[in-house]
Amino acid sequence: MAVPLRIGKYFGAVGQQGHFPAAVVSEVAHPGERALPAHRHDVPYFCLLVRGAYVEEVEGRRLEYGPFSVGFHPPLVHRDWIGPAGAVFFFIEMRPAWLAAAADVLPADPDFEARLLDGDLACVATRLYRRHAEGVLGPELVDNALWELIGCLWRGRRVAERGQPRWLATCLELLHGEFGRPLTVLEVASAVDVHPVHLSREFRRRFGQSMGEYLHTLRIQAACKALEQPEWPLSDIALASGFADHSHFCRVFKSRIGCSPGRFRELLRSA
Repeated sequence: MAVPLRIGKYFGAVGQQGHFPAAVVSEVAHPGERALPAHRHDVPYFCLLVRGAYVEEVEGRRLEYGPFSVGFHPPLVHRDWIGPAGAVFFFIEMRPAWLAAAADVLPADPDFEARLLDGDLACVATRLYRRHAEGVLGPELVDNALWELIGCLWRGRRVAERGQPRWLATCLELLHGEFGRPLTVLEVASAVDVHPVHLSREFRRRFGQSMGEYLHTLRIQAACKALEQPEWPLSDIALASGFADHSHFCRVFKSRIGCSPGRFRELLRSA
C-alpha cells in the first residue's frame, strides 16, 4: 500500500523549507543509497536533483535523474531508488489554493504525465534553488517560476511576439506604480489581458529576468532612495518598499547591493 505524503513531508531529511502562497519549497537530502517505499504526494510538484543520482518508477515508466535535471510529477503512486552517493533534491510543491485560482487559465488538456523536463526549465528551477539557498526567495519569485515551469504542460506551440506589444507597456506601468504591494503573474496578466504563461515567457525573453526579479529591482531602488531619510526606521522602509518583512528586505538588499541597508545608510551619510 502506498504511503501518503502531505505537502512539505518527505522520507529524506528536510533542510531549509519555505512556505509561500503559491508553493512550498524544500531541500531534501538522502545521505546514502536507499530504496523508498511506494508513496504518493498529495499535490503536484516539480523536482530538481541538485546532487547525486536517482531513479523513479511511475505507471510502468522508469525515469533516471542526473544532476540538475528537473521532473514534473502529478499526485501518482511511485517508487524511488537513491544512488550510492546519496542525493539532494529541491522540491516545488504547488499549493491547492494556487492551483484553484489558476484553474480557469490552465490548459484544458494539460500534459499531466510524470516526466523529465528539458530546455530552459532546469535553469528556472536552478535559479529558484540558488535564491532559496541564499535566503532571498520571495512570494513573487516563486509565483513567477511556477508559471514558467507549468508552461511545459502545454501541448501547443510557443508563440513569440514581434515588436513592442501594447500590453507590455501597460504591464511595466503597473509594476512601476504598484511595486509596493504583492503582485502575482495571474493578477498582472488579467490586468493586461494576456495569458499568464505567455506573460512570464515574454517578460523573460525581453528583459532577461522574471517579473518577480524585476519587482525586486524596483523595490531595492525605492529602498535606496528611502534610506536617504535618517529618521525612517528600516522596518518601515522594508514594508513601504514591498518586502514581506525586515529580515527578507535585509537579505535581498545585501545580495543586490553588497552591504546591509544600515551600512548603505552610513555610506550615504558620509558621502
